[in-house]
Amino acid sequence: MYVHGSVGPVRRHTPRIRPPDSKASSCLCVNAGRTESQFVAFSLDRQRASCFTTRMSLVPAQPNAPALPPDVLSELQKLADRAGQLQLHAHSPNTIARYQQQWQRFVAWCETRSIPVALPIQPELIALYLTHWSEEPEPPAYSTLNQAVCAIGWVHSTNGVAQPSSITLDRLLRGLRRTIGVAPRRQATPLRLDHLRRIGDALLAHTKAQHRDAALLALRRSGLGYGTIASLDLANVVELTRSKCVIRREDLEVTLKRAAEHCPVRAIAEWLDVRGGWPGPLLTRITPTDEIDHRAIARQSVQTILKRHASVQNVAWPTDGVFSEKQHDVLAEAIARRRPSRLRDHALLLTLWAFGLRSDELANLRIRDVRIDQRGMTLSIRRSKTDQEGVGKEKVCPRGHAPATDPVRAMESWLAVLKEANADPRTPVCVAIDRHDVLTVSELDESGNVQPASPLPATTITRILRQALLLAGMKEDEIADFSSHSGKRGVATELAHAGADIRSIADVTGHKSLEMARRYVDEVERWDQSPLRKLSL
Repeated sequence: MYVHGSVGPVRRHTPRIRPPDSKASSCLCVNAGRTESQFVAFSLDRQRASCFTTRMSLVPAQPNAPALPPDVLSELQKLADRAGQLQLHAHSPNTIARYQQQWQRFVAWCETRSIPVALPIQPELIALYLTHWSEEPEPPAYSTLNQAVCAIGWVHSTNGVAQPSSITLDRLLRGLRRTIGVAPRRQATPLRLDHLRRIGDALLAHTKAQHRDAALLALRRSGLGYGTIASLDLANVVELTRSKCVIRREDLEVTLKRAAEHCPVRAIAEWLDVRGGWPGPLLTRITPTDEIDHRAIARQSVQTILKRHASVQNVAWPTDGVFSEKQHDVLAEAIARRRPSRLRDHALLLTLWAFGLRSDELANLRIRDVRIDQRGMTLSIRRSKTDQEGVGKEKVCPRGHAPATDPVRAMESWLAVLKEANADPRTPVCVAIDRHDVLTVSELDESGNVQPASPLPATTITRILRQALLLAGMKEDEIADFSSHSGKRGVATELAHAGADIRSIADVTGHKSLEMARRYVDEVERWDQSPLRKLSL
């Protein structure tokens, strides 16, 4: 039989049987039993595994046994389909994906050396493969090499073949442990409270685009045309005080006066603080990453920006292009509102930190899993790395005091945005948002039915964290070691500094083993209780 798909071709020493074509885009076809010819296709779609049983023929237990009735065969076929699905769930989708990647690498290594890949794989061949990989200029960690052995064994067991094992392979793995070591190569940098405060302040602040748009609306409200606004230069702002702003040019002079709400003078002043004092156009372009582009804004862009804000607030575009005072107030409030993407990132990062969550736990969190009351926030973690069977667990976080670091307040603000977007309770908390702040809260399935949107990949959490750190003023080389695991390490470190006992720390971080949580306590105690502190060095 041949094994086809993303894991590469594998030949078994059995008669060749081709399964029917499957629509699975990335699959592994395997023999599901010794007396059955049942082909099961495993596929991964956005980290979700699905199983398709394509054919089954039963072999009678006795040569002269009567044929099974059609209704019984149909029932057994359905049971076989379900059995294949249950077999797939023996491992998590992430584990299967990693095993497939490891198997692909092993097959590629064999193919480049014209080595036929036939099950069962000889243990000596696996030993040669691991030895070659361990002697590369940048050898992998021992855990990666051990995962490769597990992946090859998984392919064997999936195909009903005994896993390769020998004294030679066992001794080689012990030798690799002693040579390479089992310590982690790179640990995530803890996300400390100071980092959280800086991130919170940065995400709660208005963006450069918001400051620019507020100044643009103030100029338009004063009666200036689109072309005039686009052509203004910084030098045209001849006077700026707390009470007024004077803009003068050869062909015009406009005075903006202070107002109690939506003050145009404050809008111009705040934009100039963000823009800086370099000479050039008064209103500039803003890049998608919210950086100032020193080129002047185009006339058409002035109108486009206002139209975009008007469409979001369902404000009808006037035929003469002049908004009423009430419409101006609505637009000003819309511009002043914090961007949904920043509210989402703020809520996700604080929740990740305060609850000691893993990235996949956060990514799979649904709106219905979050409950907020006067005491604080309760999360229902339905499944996790240490709870593959879905026993579930509830975690709580009391309300905080500072807006920048209060997870409850941050999540309340983000859930309010999801509610405005008519999100279903089954919608993930971690949803996609495009550059125009449009949320993706629903999608169509293969049948055309509307269903809640899929969550963002768990790897997105690391990208969100690093972008937030950059926004908070850190440099590229300073954020390289931050990842989604930084939240778990950070809250454990802060709790250890605060004197929390090890069981409380393990309860927050979700560690089943107290030894894993003790590492954070030991690291803090090494510094706080160092005997060298008693010396005047």
